[in-house]
Amino acid sequence: MLSMSKTYSQLSMRIERLSNWKRILILYFLMIVMTYSLLAIIPGNKEYRAEQFIYFKNTWERFLYVIFLGPLIETMFFQYALIELFQTWIKKIYWSIILSAFAFSVSHLGFSRYMIVYFLAGLILGFCYSLKNSIWMKIGSTFIVHAMVNLTTFVIQQILMSKH
Repeated sequence: MLSMSKTYSQLSMRIERLSNWKRILILYFLMIVMTYSLLAIIPGNKEYRAEQFIYFKNTWERFLYVIFLGPLIETMFFQYALIELFQTWIKKIYWSIILSAFAFSVSHLGFSRYMIVYFLAGLILGFCYSLKNSIWMKIGSTFIVHAMVNLTTFVIQQILMSKH
């Protein structure tokens, strides 16, 4: 049986061989499939709407926050600050990613029914962050994956809300 550290190393080495855009697209599709698969089986999901957007005056404010500002702030805090901080205390990257993903899911407590979705998304974003050596590539690739997932969700929600 493979250890967690060996499994993580093997997976990251395989993904490291891919180009940046292939990596981003693979992680993006993984997050989309995981998110919508889990949302489909969570009880009471028919009530899932864009309640989180009620604080915005219009669609453009929601769009700017959900696609740009939210992913940037969350990437800087949950992936950059927390993973780097945890790395100073814990030498195993996968534990830093797990702790960061847990913090990411807790920050979305207003959507407690979807905590597992946010935890898994945090794991994927943390993994994406860990694949690069340059801090700007880490932040950039993680931000792009996060923004693409949020854009997809935003568009789907806009379509669903326009039908009601």
